[in-house]
Amino acid sequence: MLLNSSFKGHFLAIFTIGVWGITFSSTKILLADFAPSEILFIRFLIAFVFLSALCRHSIGFCGLKYEVIFIFAGLFGGCLYFLAENIALQYTSASNASLLVAINPFFTGLLFAIFYHKKMSRFFIFGFIFACVGIILVIFQGNFHIEIYPVGDFLCILAGLTWSIYTLFLEMIFKHFKAYSHIVILKKIFFMG
Repeated sequence: MLLNSSFKGHFLAIFTIGVWGITFSSTKILLADFAPSEILFIRFLIAFVFLSALCRHSIGFCGLKYEVIFIFAGLFGGCLYFLAENIALQYTSASNASLLVAINPFFTGLLFAIFYHKKMSRFFIFGFIFACVGIILVIFQGNFHIEIYPVGDFLCILAGLTWSIYTLFLEMIFKHFKAYSHIVILKKIFFMG
């Protein structure tokens, strides 16, 4: 049983990484026919419908404080992140975008150290550097040639930072709504977004 759940977890993680990885190229292609805000709306609509089909449960009104936290989570983790990324892809390459957005774990670790007093261990820093080297090797495949697109690259870094801010709100939500599945929580975040 443990082997099956471990395999399932690894499979789902790899699947998620694959889907996430192709979004940069897919969005770059979609920008030929759609505005960044249209891609954002369609992505959210599809995600919300899919999450609603997976789980019919929902979180109703949960008090003004937590409604505001859900709104900010939807704003930073959905709207601002994807809008910044979609606009950035109009001005930079998909490879630059994927590399720059991959910096967000460092921002997240830094924000958690500041706001939640969680230490960034040397293993975290080593893992972050190791992951970045891996990303660079995969993206450039030995042909290290990078072009800088200031507006698009800055928006990618901003997108990564907004995602890190989203994780701060997500931490608050997960602490308070432990009884709910992550799908139910994500569905509410997407709705608010």
